[in-house]
Amino acid sequence: MLRNILLSNLKQIDSWLEFSKYMAGSEFTVADIMAYHLLSWSTLYNIMLSEKVVKYLKLIEGRAAFPDTMKNPGSPAKKRITNILQRFSQK
Repeated sequence: MLRNILLSNLKQIDSWLEFSKYMAGSEFTVADIMAYHLLSWSTLYNIMLSEKVVKYLKLIEGRAAFPDTMKNPGSPAKKRITNILQRFSQK
């Protein structure tokens, strides 16, 4: 079920990022927190993300307010995002 949700929303996410820095415009919002969380599950389902989405994930991780727990290499979410970035760079 989550795999289908991810797949059905990737095109929409890509289109939003075409015209704005963040999901809801030029400022970081709760929509970005939700998008980051949703996108972090993509590796569990072997879903490749576009270059635009990977760049967006890096932007989110680079924010000063990004939780330290997410920056910890041992955290489950950080492992998923690292896996995404590694798979993308192998393309």
